[in-house]
Amino acid sequence: MRLTYWLKFAKGDNKIRTEYRRDVLRYIKNSLSEYAPEIYEEYYANKKENQPKPFTFSVSFSVAEKPNSKNDSFLLENDSLKIHFSFADYTFGMTVYNALLQEKNEAKIFGDAVQKIEHINLEKDKKIDDSTAVFKTLSPILVRDLHNGKGKGFIDSNHENFSDNLTKNITHLANHFLQETNISENEISVEPAKMKSDIINHYGGEIGNTGIIKISAPAEILQLIYDAGLGAKRSQGFGMLEVIQ
Repeated sequence: MRLTYWLKFAKGDNKIRTEYRRDVLRYIKNSLSEYAPEIYEEYYANKKENQPKPFTFSVSFSVAEKPNSKNDSFLLENDSLKIHFSFADYTFGMTVYNALLQEKNEAKIFGDAVQKIEHINLEKDKKIDDSTAVFKTLSPILVRDLHNGKGKGFIDSNHENFSDNLTKNITHLANHFLQETNISENEISVEPAKMKSDIINHYGGEIGNTGIIKISAPAEILQLIYDAGLGAKRSQGFGMLEVIQ
């Protein structure tokens, strides 16, 4: 299930901070806690922040002026942007949709200024039936450095462990959400194609990877990756993908 929110800013208020993903996430959590407390309790309350979430999102906008530093803001080229959501769980997706809809005319997602959700589009889902898919990133993929004892830190697409660590992430994701299937890492192959790496301003800075990636796995796993995202911190606005082949 995929949704696109068209957000309009008041004239003169079209700035978002470079850590805009945190603003979207905070808005989702606040909306769920108020309008769907049972869902909030299941996924976020009582130290459940690290529990895998069945969704990802990305934000698309045009920039008129780039920030001078990581603590600065993006000046948008116009007064609107789009937030794209993808859900692996239809019930969860509809809950988020209804929660965000409650504040359609007075959304305060980015800063103190009021924004308006002008349109909410239900996008057509893609069904993956093959065992290989080529994806392009809609938001950067974060891949943990698993050789660090606590899995802290992230690696770029040129790192020797990039594909192996991402394979481990996919295996964990599949075994969590596809509970009737015992997935082995041997069933999954990851091949970064045209990718680049940049430092993303998110909680101090993360290495994000964007571009084209080819993945071979059972079709149900590829579908899960398409629906729920790929890599670490998916529900914080990373790892959203589109199928291109």
